[in-house]
Parts: sequence; C-alpha cells; structure tokens
Amino acid sequence: MDVCARFRGEMGSQVMEEFNNLNQTGTIDEHLERFEELKSLMLVKNPLLLADYFVDSFIGGLVPQIKSFTRAFKPKSLAEAVDYARLQEATVQAIKAPDKTRAIPYQKLPQRGLLPTPVATGSKPMVPPTPVMAANKPKILTAAERADKLAKGLCFFCDHPYEKGHKCNIKKTQLFLIENTGYRG
Repeated sequence: MDVCARFRGEMGSQVMEEFNNLNQTGTIDEHLERFEELKSLMLVKNPLLLADYFVDSFIGGLVPQIKSFTRAFKPKSLAEAVDYARLQEATVQAIKAPDKTRAIPYQKLPQRGLLPTPVATGSKPMVPPTPVMAANKPKILTAAERADKLAKGLCFFCDHPYEKGHKCNIKKTQLFLIENTGYRG
C-alpha cells in the first residue's frame, strides 16, 4: 500500500503536466485520441473540472492554422470544437495537396501574332533580296527615263544596247524582278 500511495501522487502530477503540454503533432483524430485518454485520467484525479476547461485545452493544443479557425467559432462543447478542427484540417490538406483540376500557375506563353500565318499558294513567295541583289538593286526609272532608254535602244537594267537574246550582266536582279513582279524589261 505504501508503494501505491507513493506512485499515485507522481502519476497525477505527470498526467496533469502531460495534459497541459499536449500539442497536436499528427492529425486531429490522433490528437483527439491522446486528449481523451489524458482527459479521463484528469477527471479521475479531479472530477469537478468543467467542460469549458477541456474545450479550451483541446483548442490550445491544436496547430496554429487550425487553432485560430476553431477558436473563431467559439465552440460550446468539445464535440463542436472537434468538428470545426476537422473542417479546417480538411481545408489545409486540400490546399497542400496538388490538385489536377485546379488552374495551372501562370506561365509566359510564346508570343504569336494576332493574325493567322498565311497558307502558301501555288505562287512563289517573295524572297527578300540577298546582299548581291541588294547591291545590284535597280533604281526606279521615271517615265521620261524609260522613254529615253527605249528610244536609244538601251537595256533598262545595264545601259548596254538591247537586242533580241540580250543577256544582262545583272541577271540576278532580272530574275528577282521577273519572279516577283512579272516584269521582263
């Protein structure tokens, strides 16, 4: 009997200390299970403890993101406090878990033009002039200059006499103009 009396006092202070220091480390249900065990031991030691004390102790041991939500509803019973805590725990888990139905975070999309890309037709596309073509780019002749060259029988491109079968020394420029404008000089 002396042994039981000796350890009973120590057990009571240990239970009270553990109950007062109980903090949530896992799920609400795991926390509640340990809370209920210690609560029953506390009631054995002091059956006059009020329900409000246990509600406040339960909420006080919750993790911060659940504690503030649960406390905001001012639950009157432990069952209400547990319900609110479970709701907030589900919300926190939903936020943490990657959800495939949620929107994809903003990503910079490749820049595209507003108008659709033209589809190639049977005609050849306009080719930008190459450096050789750009250097030999013919000047635009006025009507008077064309008439003068035509009267003198000169090539519009190279100023050499123009006759049937004439091979202009600026062939690439001629080809470019023929392909893109249809003009044969």
